[in-house]
Amino acid sequence: MKRLRLLVPKQDHPLGWIASQRVAGNQAALLARLADRDNVDVVAYISSLRVIRIEFDEELPDSGMIFWDGKTDQWVIVIRSGESSARQRFSILHEFKHIVDRGSESRLYDPRYLQGHVQAEMAADHFAASAVMPAAKVRTAIKEGHQTLRSVAEYFDVSRDRTALRLSDLRLFTVISNVNPNPERRELK
Repeated sequence: MKRLRLLVPKQDHPLGWIASQRVAGNQAALLARLADRDNVDVVAYISSLRVIRIEFDEELPDSGMIFWDGKTDQWVIVIRSGESSARQRFSILHEFKHIVDRGSESRLYDPRYLQGHVQAEMAADHFAASAVMPAAKVRTAIKEGHQTLRSVAEYFDVSRDRTALRLSDLRLFTVISNVNPNPERRELK
C-alpha cells in the first residue's frame, strides 16, 4: 500500500481533476502489476495484505464501506453479500482506493471543483475499473476476439456499464461491436 501512496505527488495545493485521475490510473496499474507478479487476481492480492480484511454483510445499505479496526490494526472493507461477483470485485477495489487515499485527500481532490468527496468517488471508480481492466489486457482481449461489449464484460467479470466506461476511457469503444451475439434473442428498441 505504501508504494501506491508514494505515487501521490507531494505539493501544498490539490491536484486538478485530470491529474488526480492520472494518479488513480497509475496506482491501479501498479496494483495490477503487483498482482500479476504474484500470479493472483487484484482482489486476491488486496486480500493478502496483512492490513486489509474483507467482510461480507447481506444487510449493508450500500455496495461497500470501510473502517479502521483498532483491535486488529486492520482496515476492514465490508461488501454487500447479495450483489453479483462483478459488483463485489468492483466495490472491493473502489473501497481499497479510499484506503490508499487516506491522509492525501487534501492533495488529491480540490474542493473548488465539484466537492472533494465527489472527486474521491469518481477517482475510486476509475481506480477500480483500471485495476480490474488494465489497458494492455483490454487491448489483448479485443485482439484475441472479444469483439462485443458483452464478451469483454464477461471476460473481465465487470458489468457492461463499467466496461463501456472503461472502453470509452481507453478510446476503444468504437473498436468493439454492440451487436447482439445471440441472434435468437432480440434486443428491444
